[in-house]
Amino acid sequence: MIDLNRILKLNIRSKLTVAFVGIAMLPLLIVGLYAIRMHTRSLQDSQILHLGHDVLTIRERTETFLNGVEGDVRFLSRSPALLALVEGEGDEMRRQSVADHVAAFAQAKRIYYQIWYADREGQVMMKVRWQGNRYAALPQKGPDWTGASYYLHLIEGLRPGQFAVAPVELTGDGELVAAISYALPVFGRSGAFAGIVVADVFARDLFRVVERSHSSLGGKIILVSQEGYYLYHPDKKREWSKLLASRHEDTLQRDYPPEVTASILSGQAGTAFSSESVIAHAPLLNHGPSIYTVFESVPMSAIFAPVASFKRFFFIFFILFVGASAVLAYFATVQFTRPIRGLQEGAEVIAAGDFGHRLRTGTYDEIERLAEAFNRMAESLQDREAQIRRHESELEALVAERTRELSEEKGRLQAVLDNVPSAFVMLDPDLTIRSASAAFERITGHALDRVRGMKCYDLLWDERACSNCSARRALQSGQIVADVSQVAGQEGDARYIERVAIPIRANGRAERVLEVITDVTERKRIEAQMIRSEKLAIVGEMASVIAHEVRNSLTSVKMILQLEMERQDLNETDREALEVAVSSVRRMESMVSDLLRFARPTPPVFAPHDVNRIVEEAIALAQYQLNRKGVRTAGRLTPGLPAVTADESHLKEAFVNLILNASAAVLEGGNVAVETRRTDATVEVTVSDDGCGIPEAHLGRIFDPFFTTRPDGTGLGLSIVRRAVEQHGGTISVESRERQGTRFTVRLPVSKPLSVEEGLKAS
Repeated sequence: MIDLNRILKLNIRSKLTVAFVGIAMLPLLIVGLYAIRMHTRSLQDSQILHLGHDVLTIRERTETFLNGVEGDVRFLSRSPALLALVEGEGDEMRRQSVADHVAAFAQAKRIYYQIWYADREGQVMMKVRWQGNRYAALPQKGPDWTGASYYLHLIEGLRPGQFAVAPVELTGDGELVAAISYALPVFGRSGAFAGIVVADVFARDLFRVVERSHSSLGGKIILVSQEGYYLYHPDKKREWSKLLASRHEDTLQRDYPPEVTASILSGQAGTAFSSESVIAHAPLLNHGPSIYTVFESVPMSAIFAPVASFKRFFFIFFILFVGASAVLAYFATVQFTRPIRGLQEGAEVIAAGDFGHRLRTGTYDEIERLAEAFNRMAESLQDREAQIRRHESELEALVAERTRELSEEKGRLQAVLDNVPSAFVMLDPDLTIRSASAAFERITGHALDRVRGMKCYDLLWDERACSNCSARRALQSGQIVADVSQVAGQEGDARYIERVAIPIRANGRAERVLEVITDVTERKRIEAQMIRSEKLAIVGEMASVIAHEVRNSLTSVKMILQLEMERQDLNETDREALEVAVSSVRRMESMVSDLLRFARPTPPVFAPHDVNRIVEEAIALAQYQLNRKGVRTAGRLTPGLPAVTADESHLKEAFVNLILNASAAVLEGGNVAVETRRTDATVEVTVSDDGCGIPEAHLGRIFDPFFTTRPDGTGLGLSIVRRAVEQHGGTISVESRERQGTRFTVRLPVSKPLSVEEGLKAS
């Protein structure tokens, strides 16, 4: 059921007014609309009947005129003198006699423009035409005695007694004359076609007959041919002097819809309706081959003018009646709404908390009994409020005591948490920080008063640390999850953070996460130093053995090979073999030198340097090898970078190793790009290529000494690079995908210069 109260949201006065006005206006509206409908239908039927009668009257008058013309033509066609003339039996005297007879006949009628005869070949035998104020025969020579072929075609196929009617426009005496041509075939005494008689009636005389039959409804009376061309149209009277060929656009089909046009040209009397008018039509001359139609078009507004007047009167009366009903309804509803408004205002006072207020209406009806019920409710609420206030004071004292106890307990617990080296962070399921201990600010550098309510991934770590989030995994699994991540510290140095995510369960599911964050950088550094120390100890021993046992031997072998190459009696084959041997010895010497340099590096000498200049020099040193292999190099260096404290030779050697390592991974025509940029506390140098990439299984070992996948590699280049970067307090990371390329990123701090002792310690 439709709830009108929810839709309209009217007050009581509006509802009562609507009810009173609706009861008053609904019967009047129904009766009035019914009367309008019945009056409209009756008037329409009456006017259509009247319109049809008008059209029939017009047709009768028009056909009377046309039948008179038809009788004249038939009378002339039966003349014995005419038959003799068209059969070629008459001489010039007989032709003149017939012409005088026809001229006298036309003079009596005065409705014909011309009357003429032609034989079966179309040769005009006699022509009488209106000239000035009388009819006279035209001379036999000249253009007026030609042109009967159109009429022979017009009467083609007609039987004896039938005639053809056609509108024509004739040229005579230098002007264009509109006429209606009546053409009747003449048959000789033997019954064979002998000729044609044509009478051209002035179209204006026909139109005067039509115009005298003016409609009482003010409509338009129109004559139209079977093809839809206008013969007479009151809006087009000035155009009847034009040639027919120039009026092809003045058609019934252009002015009326197809269904109306089809009804008018159907050859039957009837009525048609368009969007703006009513049309009554009837055929003319439908007893012969030439059919014309007369119709009258009356605007709808003219037919239904009385209905429109009645509608205006009815709606004016209806509005006045509704207005009067609304005024009376207003005064009636005031008797209901005034006490209800007083009841509403008193109820609002009581609802605002003044339970001592009492309602007074003085209506002595149901509204007054409702006010008494409100008064009893107010007394009850007044007693209940007094009880609530007593309980409220007791509850406030109890809450204050419990609050003090909880505050003391929270203080003791917070003191314990703040003195633990690890940070405790409470996270919501969407990883929003709810609380954190004092160690959080020391580990992350973010003040406690600004992190509450923020997402942990907006404040902590970088995208690598959040890619395998322990807090999310703890929420999903409901188990304790621990991991260690390497992040960039506030000064750009590498730090290791251990995170233990403990799910807090409630109602059988994990609703929050307690994350314990511990900075284990020093522990990881000690572990890494121990591992490197063990590796370097092994490398040192191997370097010593190689230096003493191999280097001297290689020197001797190289000297002997060089002496052999100086012999004059060597053939070309032996000389090439000796060159290959010397090249192999030199490569072995280079490997020994790399090994000794890795085992016993030169002490770094730190000073402020421009990273862009060191990178440019490194690219220049590697350019020969890059050009030799056909590798394209792109350097995108950010200007204005701050100086870093570095050993120029060690840092340049690291960049050269990275560039050459990238060039070795690409094919001829490949690309190597070197970029520099500034971050918050570091300068980043990135070396990337679009080469073969590093298999995922090898990524964890590429910085280990002697690990290599190249047949000609020593496995020490990246180890030397990492040691040089760590000497400068920086970090190096690698990203690679097979067949897509590799990207090495070196991050160097700019805010903390290193001493020689610190550099040696890092090495």
